[in-house]
Amino acid sequence: MGRFAPMRIGILLSLLLPLVIQLNALTVNFHYGQFMTSDGLPYIETYMLFNGSDMRYASTDDSTFQAHVELTYIFEQNGKVIDFSKINVHSPLTKDTINQLIDFTDQQRFQLPNGEYDLTILLYDINNPIDSVRSVQPVKIEVNADGIDFSDIYFVDRTQPAINQNFYTRNGMDYFPRLSTFFPPAAEYVWFYAEIYNSDKVLGTEGAYVFINEIINPETGEVVDQYRTLKRMKASRVRPVAGKLKIESLKSGNYELRLEAR
Repeated sequence: MGRFAPMRIGILLSLLLPLVIQLNALTVNFHYGQFMTSDGLPYIETYMLFNGSDMRYASTDDSTFQAHVELTYIFEQNGKVIDFSKINVHSPLTKDTINQLIDFTDQQRFQLPNGEYDLTILLYDINNPIDSVRSVQPVKIEVNADGIDFSDIYFVDRTQPAINQNFYTRNGMDYFPRLSTFFPPAAEYVWFYAEIYNSDKVLGTEGAYVFINEIINPETGEVVDQYRTLKRMKASRVRPVAGKLKIESLKSGNYELRLEAR
């Protein structure tokens, strides 16, 4: 059982998620990934990266500036709304709207049954309403609740011990996704996160398997140099797999990250 994440390393390292779109009016990147709870219920996570330099900033009470975006997700099947959310996303505070603008992200979770959905994304720049975006994208959720399965893979920008439970929290750690698929030549590491499901159903509670992560050449399927790691795992309902690959010596080019349970 395996899962792939296309990557460009050195110049680019790209990531496999089912959907990547560019909403040019606000210059944002959107991804989603599918996961499963310990009870076998599928859910998806949505990831949105806002380009801080494209936002309109308004002054606050303490002589700083901040951007504000109203973000709406609507999931529909056959014209019927199945789930939705509407929230305001705020940029980091800044005192310099020319040289100190930071990109910022939003992450949410939606518990949805397997199936096909139409996802409407509405973005409304509160400080500049003319920069508003509407996009409709297909979303397909297909989680195997009975056999061994992988979640989608996402790259990680940084981690920290969780102080309060939130959408970034997994097993006591906050994993902040890296939504840009570009890794410059100076990048030293690539971090990733994924989950393996239902190995206990197939192998039993005392069963074991080998988890493999490797960087491969997508044209040949061959493992690149020494970029292959094996780890013995004990069977469980949900097994998080987070990894850190050192890529500072990897030549520029197109690659794939392959995860495998064997």
